[in-house]
Amino acid sequence: MTGITISVILGPLVSWFITHRILDRLEAKRQLKHLRVIMELIDNIYKEYKHDKENGIRFLKQKRVDILALLKGGIISESTYHLLNERIFEHIESLHST
Repeated sequence: MTGITISVILGPLVSWFITHRILDRLEAKRQLKHLRVIMELIDNIYKEYKHDKENGIRFLKQKRVDILALLKGGIISESTYHLLNERIFEHIESLHST
């Protein structure tokens, strides 16, 4: 009787745990993909406009608005948003100092 009770409790628990781990890994891969793609866009904006300070800053600020919308829409996580926002901040600071 005890073995059956343990099986009834452990079966769904193990199943839930495995499913949860798989979903976490898929989400982490998805966030990494978003991070790479958007980071490349941000870097490309900076490279393209580093000699045109006003437009560079304007486009980087627009990209900041875009990533905030992605955060609010649940497309990217808060940690991904913070990494992207930090990169935008660094590029804007760099443009201001030139």
